[in-house]
Amino acid sequence: MSSIILFDSVKGGVGKSTLLAQFAVKLAGQHHIAIMDCDPQGSIQKWAIRRFSNETYPQNFDLLEADLDFLKSLKKTKEYDYILVDSAGADTETGRAILAFTDIVISPLQPTQSALDTIPAHNQILTGILEYNPNIKVYYLLNDCATHHLDNEAKDAKNALLAFLSNKPIGTVVEQFIYTRKPLKTTYATGSSCFDLRKNKSAIEIENVIKSVLGE
Repeated sequence: MSSIILFDSVKGGVGKSTLLAQFAVKLAGQHHIAIMDCDPQGSIQKWAIRRFSNETYPQNFDLLEADLDFLKSLKKTKEYDYILVDSAGADTETGRAILAFTDIVISPLQPTQSALDTIPAHNQILTGILEYNPNIKVYYLLNDCATHHLDNEAKDAKNALLAFLSNKPIGTVVEQFIYTRKPLKTTYATGSSCFDLRKNKSAIEIENVIKSVLGE
């Protein structure tokens, strides 16, 4: 069966699309993957089109049309190892429909109080989904973290998340933080990724997240 990974949040601007792009490029090096953009803004679709128009980048994954019936049917096949799906940064009917049959949810958030304030509502949605999809796995990923060694916002946010999730039936906090670094900001605009550059810290961080979430 194809495994579906949904990048999901009820808040916009958390970095879902940028992170999905990094995952796509990294996983496509060893797996047969596809991506699907279910965000009305079409950010990941635009990124993929930019990538496909540049022959210097590997063209080794598929861009699928946003069709939930098609996505659900693909899940039952072995056509892809992973299908990465970008959702809208909001609680939508489409998002809930995908949650009902997705395998893994990656929910990025910045280490800010405004981002943390969205977690109870998001986690409540996911808890309700357990009735229909009891095997779903959910990972909260702290993204866009400050690199200054004296900045404790990411650690404080992680501790707040752990405390909140301690008595909840669903949700794991990823140990690895994703820090604010130039490769993630600049490569997305050109259809590339941190993995298309020489070795860099962003690539190492995202590799660690993939190992943590997927075990590879």
